[in-house]
Amino acid sequence: MMLFVCPAASGNKKYLSQGKSEYGPLNVYPAAGAVNACTDGELMITFDNAPQLINGGKIIIFDAESGEEIDRIMFAGERQAALGNNNNDLSVGSQLARVEGGSVFITPHFDKLKYGRMYSIVIPPGAVTAELNGRPFDGLSAGWVFTTRAAPVLNESTPISVNASQNSGADFRTVYGALAAIAAKSGSWTLNVAPGTYIELVHYAASVANQTITINGTGSAQFGADVVIRYTNNESMNGSAFGSGATVRRPSFYFSGANLVLKNITLKNTSRRTPGTDSGQAETLYFDGNNKTLAAYNCSFISHQDTIQTRGKNWLYRCYIEGDTDYIWGTADACLLEECELISVFDANKSNRDAVLLVARTGSNDPSVPVVPKGYVIFNSKVTTQNNMVTYFARNAGGGAAFYDQCAVINTAFTNEGVGRIAPAVWGGGYSSATRIDGAAEHAGWKLCGNTVDGVPQNTAVLPDDTSVIPQELYDLEYSERRVILNRVYQKAGGYIDAESVWDISALETAFNAR
Repeated sequence: MMLFVCPAASGNKKYLSQGKSEYGPLNVYPAAGAVNACTDGELMITFDNAPQLINGGKIIIFDAESGEEIDRIMFAGERQAALGNNNNDLSVGSQLARVEGGSVFITPHFDKLKYGRMYSIVIPPGAVTAELNGRPFDGLSAGWVFTTRAAPVLNESTPISVNASQNSGADFRTVYGALAAIAAKSGSWTLNVAPGTYIELVHYAASVANQTITINGTGSAQFGADVVIRYTNNESMNGSAFGSGATVRRPSFYFSGANLVLKNITLKNTSRRTPGTDSGQAETLYFDGNNKTLAAYNCSFISHQDTIQTRGKNWLYRCYIEGDTDYIWGTADACLLEECELISVFDANKSNRDAVLLVARTGSNDPSVPVVPKGYVIFNSKVTTQNNMVTYFARNAGGGAAFYDQCAVINTAFTNEGVGRIAPAVWGGGYSSATRIDGAAEHAGWKLCGNTVDGVPQNTAVLPDDTSVIPQELYDLEYSERRVILNRVYQKAGGYIDAESVWDISALETAFNAR
């Protein structure tokens, strides 16, 4: 049996920095003796066979100079403390240590590894069952020591490089690491993210005003399929049972306090239902940007329930979105999904087969608030309902009548696979009728026009009473192109005006090659 020596107790700096493992050379990342290691991203140790992580096991990181314990990564029941002052203590379960093939990948807690420091990795006996260099593995107390590099020099004029590969030489190995480095820097910043899979929780909260961040995937695949940021998070892990702020804690990618542009990226929440178990809401993206803007181009957003939640103003252009329950929702003034592809996904473990595209809580019915923004609009898009699924355009958002169920579906082609179908009632999903302005539901309420179902114009003669077909004149003036959808608001007294804050998207139109 290997003698386990605790570096903190031994105080032997030479042992920590130069000692060799009992197993001989190690296949680890960062490599033993590395002097330019990144402070973010996963560590890795590779064994001869598929390792097994033992319940209650852990991996410990020590400062190799002082012997001080820096971090302790448990194999289960873990948490991360992310950016922000509220609702940022997040359960991540067993995701800080994972097995892939013959390797164990380890994610240190955020901000534990510092620049220009020497660290020693220790694996206590009994934590991992495997063989290493032909010997039964019984812990590691020496041989895996590395030094982190100097901090990268960052400035607005140069894009920040992100690459998860172990030999990239990029500024950062994780998107969150790059975001954390600029959270206190105002201005416009670009992250160029290399093709690859980034298994990471992103929870961003800017600590300065006037910040715009562009996250640009540098791959070439449609809908950003070759640049994937994925993680598991949901209501069961971080939801309302754990206190207030559930919607802030449960997304796999949360972003607040700044304007955001996403290009050529896939965001995926890997939460899954199992037989008899539903993890609940599992946002892939929560853009928590009141009075901020979100723009996305050639991106994918993949989850099951509540895929995208937004605030502020949003424009998603030529993006791909999967969901099966309330999968685009929020309190946005305007959320325009233009030329997008939406899929109502079949899940054998879902308790019912209803999918709802939109849930809007837009504006306010307070008489002192004179206008109503356009809310959630699906425009010139495609929606596929998979076999055995039923798609509703929207449902009542509940929570009383403090806001409007402000949803529109326009010029969108619906395709039904197998016995998949559009719900006969179109709107509702078993909920009450829309919260709208009586007598003006075509301006504030559920509305549609110009849609087709399996190539045939949608039958609008059998729609529910609380549904409005947008008249041609109103369409021409207020719903025929993106700028008026995003920037015009309805006056409750009648008529439309420009919003108090007009979003100039001309530069984005050029960047997105938007017609």
